[in-house]
Amino acid sequence: MTRIAFLFLLALPCLQAQDEIVSRIFQLKYVSPDRMRQMFLGAKDISWDDQMKTIAVRAWKKQIDEWEEVVKRLDVPPPPIPNVEVTIYLMSALGQPSATALPPELDGVVKQLKSTFSYKGFELIDTQVIRTRAGKGGSASGLVDRGTSGLKTSNHVDINEVTVSNDEKGRAIHLRGLRVRLRIPVQSNFGPTPTVNYLDTGINTDIDVHEGQKVVVGKANMDGSDRASIVVLMAKVVD
Repeated sequence: MTRIAFLFLLALPCLQAQDEIVSRIFQLKYVSPDRMRQMFLGAKDISWDDQMKTIAVRAWKKQIDEWEEVVKRLDVPPPPIPNVEVTIYLMSALGQPSATALPPELDGVVKQLKSTFSYKGFELIDTQVIRTRAGKGGSASGLVDRGTSGLKTSNHVDINEVTVSNDEKGRAIHLRGLRVRLRIPVQSNFGPTPTVNYLDTGINTDIDVHEGQKVVVGKANMDGSDRASIVVLMAKVVD
């Protein structure tokens, strides 16, 4: 027997081992078998069980070995879903200066508002904080006294969904279906007895805000006077 023929006979079992058809069961931890099964193109036979999270495959051994490496790369825990904190400042814009001090974090916003609108004073009606998770929504409500009259302004904030993404400016938070509703008592002193009517006002919108940025969402008239409600918000990802 020649040396070449002898070497070929020695290599033949290795070639046969690579070319034989074998069966293997893949046990998945995180990915759905129904989604993963699309990866096994060219298999002689395949079956899967979503409850047991297994995929049984019959194919060439070389294919099986390659698929095993792919499964290791793909069957990994999903990235954690971030928690998002949204702070909503409900402000009142006035035609005259206000004696009420605003929180220092609103100084930059007030400066921007004074340069944009003709209002001379601003007051903070209420602050709402909504903490939710990306892909979810949230809501908050409040009841605030208006002066010494005993009348109360009610507010309600709804967010349908919060999502988080990254762009060239950093992390961006998208608020879908933001609704801010105010129910403001308006007292009339005409007639023998004072009467109270309620004015419903608010803002509905979708908005994007970069993390840590304060954004003026919108302005709505509060009553028949020179007052207006202004909604300012900021959002950030929290642990």
